Amino acid sequence: MTTRQKEQSRTSDSQLDLHRALSHKLRAEILTFLTESGKASPVEMSRELRAPVGDISHHVKQLVKYGCAEQAGTRPRRGAVEHFYRAMSRPVIDAAGMESMALPARRAFNGHIAQKVVEDLQEGFEAGTVEARPEHNMTRIPLSLDLQGWKEMSELHRRTFDETFEIQARSNERLKESGEEPIRCTSVQLCFELPIE
Repeated sequence: MTTRQKEQSRTSDSQLDLHRALSHKLRAEILTFLTESGKASPVEMSRELRAPVGDISHHVKQLVKYGCAEQAGTRPRRGAVEHFYRAMSRPVIDAAGMESMALPARRAFNGHIAQKVVEDLQEGFEAGTVEARPEHNMTRIPLSLDLQGWKEMSELHRRTFDETFEIQARSNERLKESGEEPIRCTSVQLCFELPIE
């Protein structure tokens, strides 16, 4: 097996594990929360996600099993030990992973993302931060594409997605050096087929 084939196999395996991890709505919510918060304990996640701590603990263990989360420390708490976890992968499934998902799981995953987008918009509008910076971007472009155009648009979104994380990594390095207060924001990409009128 060539190095490239091994890398593709590892990528395929990790996407399969991520697919399994995100096939349950609560696990998807937990992984999203860990990605956004940095690290958290099941007790903290239980409060934020409004789910029983036992359910949270069970699904965190599943995320660890699938390689999507890891233990990130402990601290004593009322005679017990509180465990903290952090995300090891982002709750993102590529096109091949989406293709392998059953339609109900795909709908649940996309519904989770849409819900988070709506929550972010509501938080931003209520706080008055959506329009606060003149460089903000909110566009909606209805399109009619042929199959080639659809593929080009999907590839454009994939490249933008990849570059988004490169920008985040560079920002993290600068923030460490400068001590500057980070600008909390969300980047949303949506490209989906609409029914024929």
